[in-house]
Amino acid sequence: MLKEVKCTKFYEGECYCVTGEQVSKTPPSGEYIKKGSFVVRGKRKYFKAALGLCIGIEKAENRLVVCPASDPQRSKLDNFVELEPGGDVGKNELSKEIVKFFVDRAKGEEREEITRVATQDKILSFLPPGKSRIKGAIR
Repeated sequence: MLKEVKCTKFYEGECYCVTGEQVSKTPPSGEYIKKGSFVVRGKRKYFKAALGLCIGIEKAENRLVVCPASDPQRSKLDNFVELEPGGDVGKNELSKEIVKFFVDRAKGEEREEITRVATQDKILSFLPPGKSRIKGAIR
C-alpha cells in the first residue's frame, strides 16, 4: 500500500543576506525588542528566491512524496511533476492534471494502487494557495 509523506510547503519571496557582524541581540538605545528577537543593521543584499515543489511516486517505498524541487529525494522518485508558482492554472484543475499524469503512466496492477493513493483530494491538500503551473514532468 502506498503511504504519503509531506516534506515542505511551497513559498516564493524576497530574501536578503547580511554578514554576522550586522546581526545583534542588542536594540538601539532607547528601544526594546522582544525576547528571542534580533536586530539587523547596515546594508542588505536582496534577491528573489523561488522554491519549486515536486509531487511524485516512490515505488521502492510505495508512497506519495512531496518535496522541494531541489531536494535530493527527488532523484528517488519514479514519476513526478515539478510545480512553480505564478501560473494560470487553479488548484482544482492542476490536481486533476497531476492525478491523470500518474494514472496514465501506471501499468496494470500499479494503476489500481496509484489511483487509490494519488487521489485528487490528497493532491489538492499538497498544493499551495493561488495559481501554479507544471514546470516539468518526469517518468
